[in-house]
Amino acid sequence: DVVNELRLIKSQNEIALLRQAAQVAEVAVDSLRKSIRPGVKDCQATATAEHAARLEGADQCDFFISTDPELNALPPLGLEFRAGSPVNCEITVRYAGYWIQICRVFFLGKPTEEQTRVFEVCRDAYQAAVRSARPGATTDQVAEAALGVIAAASFKDCIPYGIGHGVGLDLPELYSVERECRDRLAPGVVLVLHPSIWVPKQGAAFVGGPIAVTENEALCLDNPVSEMIVI
Repeated sequence: DVVNELRLIKSQNEIALLRQAAQVAEVAVDSLRKSIRPGVKDCQATATAEHAARLEGADQCDFFISTDPELNALPPLGLEFRAGSPVNCEITVRYAGYWIQICRVFFLGKPTEEQTRVFEVCRDAYQAAVRSARPGATTDQVAEAALGVIAAASFKDCIPYGIGHGVGLDLPELYSVERECRDRLAPGVVLVLHPSIWVPKQGAAFVGGPIAVTENEALCLDNPVSEMIVI
């Protein structure tokens, strides 16, 4: 417990390493974007993306991926991508010993109105959580910021995963971003925020990435997206 508390506050050097890890994950995202095509299997695309991340110095690169709103994000199962379907992916990278995660939403073809709405609500929930992650705020307030957006859109029963968690030399680390956790944020705390919405037959979205709490606000360590990645 003492070590976990000490690891809560990251140094500027640690935050720089976490930012580099996030950029390596972005390389994997770009590789996925180029590899995802109808008929290609998820294991093929993620293997190519993992190779790209390792070439950039990743110690490890893992994927949870969903090829259909009917399926939760799981390790690659050899499923084929299909035109007219969203692809949701959580990319986990360890770089120089530090872990991060980013989540991205792809769509093969023209997104449906339902999928667009699911994505936009999930994106807005992520952005609300980022805005609320200020020094002095509690982790339940960050969770409520995201959950409130999702509930207002009538998706409160469609959340398969947690809102987020701490990250650093371990995955996860303190704190857990949930209603039951009321720990107070301070400058140097790094969290991964990744709200999710899964609505069978309509759409699915998993949006997020790492943020560092600063003296005034949350600093995004990845390149947050405001739109789906359309293929």
